[in-house]
Formats: sequence, C-alpha cells, structure tokens
Amino acid sequence: MKPEAIDIRIATHGSSEYEQEVEVRRRILRRPLGLDFSEEELAAEHAETHIVAVADGRVVGCAVMVHKEGGVAKMRQVAVEPEL
Repeated sequence: MKPEAIDIRIATHGSSEYEQEVEVRRRILRRPLGLDFSEEELAAEHAETHIVAVADGRVVGCAVMVHKEGGVAKMRQVAVEPEL
C-alpha cells in the first residue's frame, strides 16, 4: 500500500534515520551484489549529505550526495523500496 505522504529530509550521520537509510541501502543495493558496508566506509560518510524519504515513520528511499569542488555534488547510493 502506498503511503499518503512522503517527507523528504536530511538525515544526520549516526541518527536513527541514517541507520534506517544504511539498512535500506544494504538490503537493496549491497546484498544483491554480495557486498556489505565496512565500518570505515560508514565512518567516512559523515562528510556527505544523506537525503531520505520518510513515510509512516520509516525510511523508504534515500540518496547520498558527495560534495565536490566548485559547488558540484555527486549523487550516489540511490535506493527506493521496491513497492514504491
């Protein structure tokens, strides 16, 4: 069932929403490839912007923005729950 509303927000590294985001990325993007995150990879994400889509109190989508020189950002690790 699709939610009535989806909120888009920034998740702070280490927050509950960030932890949910990591689990979404792990389940949708990493495990199908036989991969997981290392502690070092997750620690390095503190400098990145984590955008999450939240519906009914849970993270249902995300994107990680990596800041580059000259005001440019690279979007990576985009995931959305399959039912949405």
